[in-house]
Amino acid sequence: KNKEGRDWLRQIGLALLVDRQTRLPFFYREYEGNRHDSKLFRSILDDVCESMQGCGQKEVAIVFDKGMNSPDNFAVIDARDGVHFITTYSPYFAEELIHVGRDQFKVVETRRNQELKAKGHEDDLLLAWRTSGEYWNAERTVVVTYNPLTATKQRYAFEAKLQKLQAALYEMRAKVREEARGWTQESKVRERYAQICEDLHLPKDLYDLSFERKDGRITLGFRKNNYRIGRYINRFSKNILITDLDDWSTDANGQASLDRDLGGETF
Repeated sequence: KNKEGRDWLRQIGLALLVDRQTRLPFFYREYEGNRHDSKLFRSILDDVCESMQGCGQKEVAIVFDKGMNSPDNFAVIDARDGVHFITTYSPYFAEELIHVGRDQFKVVETRRNQELKAKGHEDDLLLAWRTSGEYWNAERTVVVTYNPLTATKQRYAFEAKLQKLQAALYEMRAKVREEARGWTQESKVRERYAQICEDLHLPKDLYDLSFERKDGRITLGFRKNNYRIGRYINRFSKNILITDLDDWSTDANGQASLDRDLGGETF
């Protein structure tokens, strides 16, 4: 599927490794455009690791996102000596990590945080907390990050969407009251509500809908589910990172490498 929506064009993919110092490519593999990344990743992982280790990198840390997460991929990585990983993890599969108390988070030492401190923006510093857990049949290091600045922006966007949803609910209630065509069945009204939530990219449980039937007519009532709204807001700007590395900054070169790969964030 073409990410730009141009599905009528033929598409190919390219796996490419480039040396950070010389900017020269030393490995490439072209592949079919309709091939899933996670399956390709597993098929070329051995070649990638051998190429990097052949260039003198005895210890290799592969950084990828949650789209590559699969038991087979981690089994391949765990089976190779000197190969490690850092990946993201979906918050939907780890609610207990996302909703941990804010007092557990600490300011992390990053270049960006140092710049913010110098400007006096203490409230915008990136926070993180570290724990561990069993993932993919082994004990892994887990780091959850929280960016207050991004969370504030997401909160503003969310509040705007919530107002649109509330306005839509008032319109829906009016149509139900008027017995407008297509608005006399509870199931149809719920379907329309679900579609509005989908269009706004909001979960359906932020409002509770209630229906009553009087004199053969239905009435629509609704109210905010403050618990679900609070849980949803608590996700904002939190990311889960999982790695098999106990210490991400074992040496100066390793720290600099991870600092670039993770967008300036090293823990």
